[in-house]
Amino acid sequence: MHQFSQKLVSTLSKFSIKIVLGDDNYTHWCSPVYEAIRTIGCRSYLDKNKYRDETLSDEQHDQIKFVICTWILNQCDVTNGERARDELATRDPITRKNEIDYDPYKLWLNLETYHDQITKAKLAHVSKALITMTQHRSDSLKMHVEKFNTLLREYYRFRGDMTSTQAAQTLIGSLKPGYEVTIDVIYRIIKPLTYEKVKQELLDTDEEKSFTSPAMAYANHSETHSANTSHRIIRCTKEVC
Repeated sequence: MHQFSQKLVSTLSKFSIKIVLGDDNYTHWCSPVYEAIRTIGCRSYLDKNKYRDETLSDEQHDQIKFVICTWILNQCDVTNGERARDELATRDPITRKNEIDYDPYKLWLNLETYHDQITKAKLAHVSKALITMTQHRSDSLKMHVEKFNTLLREYYRFRGDMTSTQAAQTLIGSLKPGYEVTIDVIYRIIKPLTYEKVKQELLDTDEEKSFTSPAMAYANHSETHSANTSHRIIRCTKEVC
């Protein structure tokens, strides 16, 4: 390997990319990888098709392309690395042999396109699961809220754009029958409606063991009211307040 490419390899080896590209982490993986290429002054090789630095010789130009491509491929897991390398292969019309075209722009674009498709597919799956989620009969409020919260984090990880209010309404809509009074209090007291406030109120409700059957809830409704403080909803009864 020539001194020019050795220096480039040595420079790139100083960057510690702690994430190996898999099918679930492209968004987090691409940023540090792109930043490393930008730092060594080679960002244009990823951004521009058929980019050429006119100050370099043909040999140096080819060496840069080779080093960038192999370095990026080494940051991928086996499956992603092999697939990306295969997509760089071209068949020589004369020898009919497959040869690797070390094109950083093509490699970067292929990785982005493939993982965008994966993200969209997974987002659609998680979105459907989130919208149709219902509290299991045997699940407490805390158990259900934790399950919902885990699914919501996945939704946002795949670039979901649900607002905090929409997430709060979706969580409320997923509750099993029996929480009508609690839901009524939430809609009257929590303004503006946000996911974090609704989640916390439901967790507090679970801790206070305020769940009753629908019939009991409405029977006791005349004896129970809610007062709002700057911190959280306080439930007042004849014995308290």
